[in-house]
Amino acid sequence: MAIALLTGFTACVLSQIYIEISYDYQMPASQPETGRVYQIRVNHGDVRYVSQKEFERAHFIRYNMVLPEILLFAALGILRTRYKEL
Repeated sequence: MAIALLTGFTACVLSQIYIEISYDYQMPASQPETGRVYQIRVNHGDVRYVSQKEFERAHFIRYNMVLPEILLFAALGILRTRYKEL
């Protein structure tokens, strides 16, 4: 059980880190001809422009993955206090 919770929590954290780093280094400053017109701030406020699909992916990971991340972390904490050997 603890392994599954830890794996889920780690996946949430790593997906957020991936979005910040990959969007910062791979996305252009602006490319309206390729459809990258949505402004997004990544990695310490750097502005990048992404397509609608990339914007929706980043928005999902940034805002919809926070609650599961918090719940998984809380569940790990509860298990740890209940079963001292975790």
